[in-house]
Amino acid sequence: MTADNTFIAGFLESFHSYYGNKAMFMIAVVSCLYLIITTRRERRRLVFPMLFILVAILNPVFYRLTTEHGIYWYWRFLWMFSETIISALAITRLIKAVEGVYLKPVFFTAFCVLIIMCGSYAFRTSAFSKARSLEKLRIGTADICDMILEVDKTPHVVMCYIHASDARQYDGDITLYFDRYSYEVNSPHNTHEGKMCWELEQTSPDYDYVFSTAALDGFNFIVSYGNRPVAPGLAESYGYRNIGGTAGVDIWYNQTVIEAE
Repeated sequence: MTADNTFIAGFLESFHSYYGNKAMFMIAVVSCLYLIITTRRERRRLVFPMLFILVAILNPVFYRLTTEHGIYWYWRFLWMFSETIISALAITRLIKAVEGVYLKPVFFTAFCVLIIMCGSYAFRTSAFSKARSLEKLRIGTADICDMILEVDKTPHVVMCYIHASDARQYDGDITLYFDRYSYEVNSPHNTHEGKMCWELEQTSPDYDYVFSTAALDGFNFIVSYGNRPVAPGLAESYGYRNIGGTAGVDIWYNQTVIEAE
């Protein structure tokens, strides 16, 4: 696949997953053109900066620079193009320019219908999901964190990836071994964090490495997948014991480990 084809495919994938539908985007583009023609202050302060952002987003060089460490750096820039503000401003300016008191409500209603018809339900895309709890966490994450916090109020935790990305939102006193991007960005040999995350995600993790490294680095909790069992006696050999499980994971605790600063 050529560089241009890679950029086009990446842009379309990011646009579809994280931005919205084409109709609303086109309304925003047309709104930009209308504001350029009919306004002076708005086009200088709002429209031109938005167009500059749009040109940057649609630039293959910019795409290549922002995706060196993963596609998620790129699609965030799409949110900088504020289609809502641009479209709303253009519509209000157009309605204001309409002569006739009775025509203004007609135009307003027509635009509302247009937006409703062109819009789409946000949760139809796989990139978004409805919050299932007040904290907007994955099911089971809060239960795991609560079990850990009952034992230690300021725990240092090596947690399997599926829950690690949400645990940091649940309680700031939980210190995690790796962040939400470790598995996506790092190969298993780049960093300790990447290696640890990678190992826990394997079908048959190297638990000898996981437990020994966690103890050496001062992490007193390990949360592993329940369907990837630890060999009998291995955890205990490094000072960890199983304190229970929930949401498909096992929780291991080492009372004697010296926690990392």
